[in-house]
Amino acid sequence: MPDKKSITCRIDRLLNSRNVRGPLHYLRTSLPGAAEIYIVGGAIRNVIIEAAHGTGPRTEDIDVFIGNLQAGFDPADIFAEDRFKFTDLGGVRWQPEDTDLPFDICLLPDFVILKKYRLKPNLKNLLAAIDYTVNTAVFDCRRRALHEKNCIADVCRRYIDFNTRLFYNKESTAFRSLVLRFKTGFKLSESVFYFLKNDISVEILEFLTNIFRARFDREKTKALLDDYDRITGYRDYRDYVQRAPECLEPAV
Repeated sequence: MPDKKSITCRIDRLLNSRNVRGPLHYLRTSLPGAAEIYIVGGAIRNVIIEAAHGTGPRTEDIDVFIGNLQAGFDPADIFAEDRFKFTDLGGVRWQPEDTDLPFDICLLPDFVILKKYRLKPNLKNLLAAIDYTVNTAVFDCRRRALHEKNCIADVCRRYIDFNTRLFYNKESTAFRSLVLRFKTGFKLSESVFYFLKNDISVEILEFLTNIFRARFDREKTKALLDDYDRITGYRDYRDYVQRAPECLEPAV
């Protein structure tokens, strides 16, 4: 199992890469000095997957949470108008100049789970509110510190489990469960398996089909829906563990 020190070195290399170094420097110098800058999500997870297994999924964006800001601060104020757009969940998608990776930026008090459940916008609650254990890794850019909660262990055993039951809604949880399994090829925990098998109504499945078609090409949409059909086709979790390919051998 890779240790935090070696993973931190790998994260440093990511943050100093061509696509990330310039935009991150811009954020550091443009935000108030007391602002906390946290890198979360797939970029950190993919670094840990690569450290544990030698290769990992391609990073498609950088997720950033910003904390310790005075009320009323608008992150859009520091971006050129043609380089950002507001997202559905209250954040900003920023496309920096001369980089390939977009940055998804959210103020910590605006994180939908913290708002819905009235949790204080701090690092402890952020880690507690992240949906899956394989995503519960937060890199504090100011202090160069990696915080994680079962992320490294579950990445090493290729295992997707819920970190919290503080869901935004079933639709978004189903979407994220299937996309995460598709990206990683990891085995599902019993709770995630039964959520997909038992808690997805016809209406939610119709929602998933429509959002997959809107966001992804035909081939990826078919792969995601086929994976859903395959997973829910197992009789129970024991049957899934005994027969599912991701449970029998490491994903390639």
